[in-house]
Parts: sequence; C-alpha cells; structure tokens
Amino acid sequence: MSNASNNINMQIEKERKVEMPRYSDEIIEEVRQSNDIVDIISQYVHLKRSGRNYFGLCPFHNEKSPSFSVSPDKQIFHCFG
Repeated sequence: MSNASNNINMQIEKERKVEMPRYSDEIIEEVRQSNDIVDIISQYVHLKRSGRNYFGLCPFHNEKSPSFSVSPDKQIFHCFG
C-alpha cells in the first residue's frame, strides 16, 4: 500500500470516530412538550386514529396495510412491519 493510500485510509478512520453531539435531557423534554408528534408526522403520512394510537403506511418501506404506529401519549412512533 502506498503512503498516499495509507494516509487516506487513516483520515477515513478518523472521520468515522467523530461523535454526534448529545443533547441534554432538558432540551429533549422541551422539544417533546412544545411539539405534537401526531401533528408533525401527519404532515408526511396519512394517519387514522385507532384506539389510543394513530396508524398509517410506513414511510420507510412499501406496504399495503398500515403498520406504522404513532403514540400521542408517549410521543413516539414505531413500525411493526
């Protein structure tokens, strides 16, 4: 392996180890309280209420029956597909 290739490989490894900044729990909670996950996701996915949750077609893969669940109580989403 040439010196140039070795230097490029070392630079790639260094860039891979860069960590994303971690937000404090207070900031995360502030964002959760000031936004409604159902309102945000429904801008991109047609959601229909079923019981306590909302369901729609998953935006991450093709499907014919709704497996994408949004919980307004927990402010989370999950795809069961």
